Amino acid sequence: MASSPTLTRKRAPWRGRRRVKNPLSRVMRFRLTESQLRDLRRAANRAGLTVADFLRVKAFGGRAPKSVRIPPVEAREIARLFGEIGKIGSNVNQLAYHANAARALPIVAELQTMRSHLVAMHGALRKALGKEP
Repeated sequence: MASSPTLTRKRAPWRGRRRVKNPLSRVMRFRLTESQLRDLRRAANRAGLTVADFLRVKAFGGRAPKSVRIPPVEAREIARLFGEIGKIGSNVNQLAYHANAARALPIVAELQTMRSHLVAMHGALRKALGKEP
């Protein structure tokens, strides 16, 4: 009886989880107070790391892992605000389209005020993210 080809076939190298030289295979558990756990989670969140990655970096030094899994709360909120600015820009674009189609000029002073506010918001968000031009 011949063996099934699916049982002897090797998996394609690009399928499944990527193999690493030194897998994290050991688990360590320890106890903390509620306030210690809260402080630990807050510090890990500020660093943009999971609690486990944060503890590994603090215990063994070195750099943070390449994949930062959890953006800090501030970064998530700022990213959300960038999305909102994009939606506002889309609405302004639609207004301009309809104004051109109707051959009616919008009130330029109001549009310039809106634009200056949006530019200021965008600059403040980029500065908060540390991405100043």
